[in-house]
Amino acid sequence: MQRPTWGGDGDDGANGKPDVAGGGGLPCHGLHDIEARGALVAGRLETVSDRIQLDGAVHADGGIALLLPSPKVDDAGQKRLPVVVIGPGVAVDGPVTARRGGTLWVSRQARIGAVESIAVRWLDGSAPPIPPSGS
Repeated sequence: MQRPTWGGDGDDGANGKPDVAGGGGLPCHGLHDIEARGALVAGRLETVSDRIQLDGAVHADGGIALLLPSPKVDDAGQKRLPVVVIGPGVAVDGPVTARRGGTLWVSRQARIGAVESIAVRWLDGSAPPIPPSGS
């Protein structure tokens, strides 16, 4: 699976500072899932129908947006809505918003901002109890 390219100084955190995905947001419009571990994400994470997985010491300072365009259809012909998994130790300072639905799993050891138009499913461990394939 291809991954989005992350910005930063290119040393993958070797200088003691995590690399940064910057700009006004990191869009994921049907091309890639987004995974981050131990990173600072400057700007908002956005997706239409893909998965966002944040683990470890991730700090997402612009929030997360699940956007409105038509959902992607998987190989079985089923609509694929976005899935967000926020693991232990993650901090999301901006709002988590959904314009069309999706699934939001949040660890009880994570810190998130306001949640709009989507229900939170709380995690007691680090992963959802079922494979997060949709709602």
